[in-house]
Amino acid sequence: MTQSRLIKHIKSVNWYRQETGAVVYLVSVPTLAVLNHLRAGMDLVCYQTRNLLRMYYNEDYLFKRARRVFSKFLEDKNYLSTAHKIWLQKTGSIEHKIKRIKEIDIDQVSNQKLLALNKQVARLSWQFWNLPIFLDIFDANADWFLENYLSSKRKPTPLEIKLLIRPEQLSYYHQYQLAVLKIINYKKTKVSLDQALNEVANDFYFISCSYKSGSPLTVVDVRRDFNSLKKNSPRVVIRGFENYSQIIREQKQNIRYKYRLGKQERDIINFFAGLALWREQRKAMAQKISFAFEKFGQEIARRSKYPWQRINICPPDYMDKIPVSKKVVSYYEKLIKNNYLVLYNKEKRTIDFLSKKICSAAIKYLEPIDLDISELSGQIACMGKQRGRVKIVTNEDYFNKFKSGDILVTAMTRPEFMPLIKKAKAIVTDEGGIGCHAAIVSRELNKPCIIGTRQATRVLKDGDLVEVDADQGIIKKLK
Repeated sequence: MTQSRLIKHIKSVNWYRQETGAVVYLVSVPTLAVLNHLRAGMDLVCYQTRNLLRMYYNEDYLFKRARRVFSKFLEDKNYLSTAHKIWLQKTGSIEHKIKRIKEIDIDQVSNQKLLALNKQVARLSWQFWNLPIFLDIFDANADWFLENYLSSKRKPTPLEIKLLIRPEQLSYYHQYQLAVLKIINYKKTKVSLDQALNEVANDFYFISCSYKSGSPLTVVDVRRDFNSLKKNSPRVVIRGFENYSQIIREQKQNIRYKYRLGKQERDIINFFAGLALWREQRKAMAQKISFAFEKFGQEIARRSKYPWQRINICPPDYMDKIPVSKKVVSYYEKLIKNNYLVLYNKEKRTIDFLSKKICSAAIKYLEPIDLDISELSGQIACMGKQRGRVKIVTNEDYFNKFKSGDILVTAMTRPEFMPLIKKAKAIVTDEGGIGCHAAIVSRELNKPCIIGTRQATRVLKDGDLVEVDADQGIIKKLK
């Protein structure tokens, strides 16, 4: 891969960016599986640092892939549901194996067995991420499909469309909150408070996991959330959660009746609602796999007499002996020190790690910044208008700086951002489509939210006074 060829290509296209806090050990297999699945060549470039992963997609490439999938759906309305069922069957088998892994007493496992279990998780992750449909191809252009394929003369408003594609099931995070709130009734049973807290921690162990940490939810975490949630009319909140599905269904039915939506329009809306549900399920399974990776990775690090921070910069499938080879650790320490780019080489059919020289040159064009602009725009996820001070939060390392009433500005929200979202006056993201986490959660909490600004985290700075006008989709810097 020559530098001039790659740079020429990067400069010639528009890029859609995804970003997440991530360590190599937890995100390496998903990244390589996606690269191998899409085989996009220079149209998908991955940028990895010690605690961050960015995926850069050629927008035209994503659009072509999305049109191809959508065309299959138009030919066969069962296309998505069939693919989803196949995935659920495969995922059910993977989840069963992860549950068995969760119960393993790791202290009783030999070195050979530990390495074999670690490789098993890597194989499960690879299988999991080779999806029948790569859901993210619709992130940047779902609005275009809805706008161009909904044929009613009187179309639902953008916000009504966002409601129509909202999943009718509670998110896993809100299922967890409901379970915590129901502990309030523990006195009416023979179950002790400690036992009730422990059961919730065991059922929702994965809620605290991400691509950056596989640490499971603890009883201490559940007790903290229990003490916090019980202060705010818990029985009212419980009723709201329990009635959520019915309320959403009724709201959707009213919109369908209002616009007399025909079967084709309902099918198209159900297609995107199906994508949103699938993403929620994918997210939960990915969190469970992160837990399994870290469980074994931490133990491999301990037995190798390395701190976890040195092992978690290495891919898990390079763990082939204990203690881990110093050569492997040194190689990835050098690689991660300089950050690196990865892409799929179509000619050789291999995954290429690009040189430091190419990475330094390429990132300048992948991350152009216009510091002189005073106004940003994006998609409206939830309407409203708020003024406040910006706090840039890209991952959990920066959670402590966020205060109640701040404007949350991030690349993309994830389940672990929920405590911040609740405290935020408004939410602004670089990325996301109509079915993304920020869009769904902001509507549930009625928080003004603008998604897909592309460069809010780079243009705005901590402490900037801004107005988030989510009625117009505009963020203004105020002097």
